[in-house]
Amino acid sequence: MRRRLKRLRAFRGAGVLFYTVEEGKISVLLGRRSVSPGKNTWSISGGKWDRYNDGYDQERRPDYVRTAVRETEEELHYTIDDLSKLVLVWKMTLKGFFVYRVYAYQLDKKIAFSHNREFYEVGWFGIDELPKTSNFLIPSQVRKLQKMSKQP
Repeated sequence: MRRRLKRLRAFRGAGVLFYTVEEGKISVLLGRRSVSPGKNTWSISGGKWDRYNDGYDQERRPDYVRTAVRETEEELHYTIDDLSKLVLVWKMTLKGFFVYRVYAYQLDKKIAFSHNREFYEVGWFGIDELPKTSNFLIPSQVRKLQKMSKQP
């Protein structure tokens, strides 16, 4: 009996790292995931690129900005109106397997976000006080944000 192997497709996705700078200190917004992957870990809002909902950019590449904005609306019920404030802060590409982009978005002040099906808890953390149960990529994303912001 022959078995058919499913064709593996690259995972493509994007997310938003919300942050504030108050009294010279950076704080980031993280949500504690209630679903897999990463159940019970702290993470940013984000998810998988969808060619039907997110489409392609002008260069005919997946539109990761639209992915990040859509995922933020779904997970945090927050609409990013000013796309010019989204700054690519972190990216990872494993050719043919994994592509992920993280965009930083600065808020004037910490605002309360509601949690939902994917996050059962949402909170603000100083960059030196990240939860030990953060997604393993969060520290590198925060370091890039810190470098980009030129904060101590």
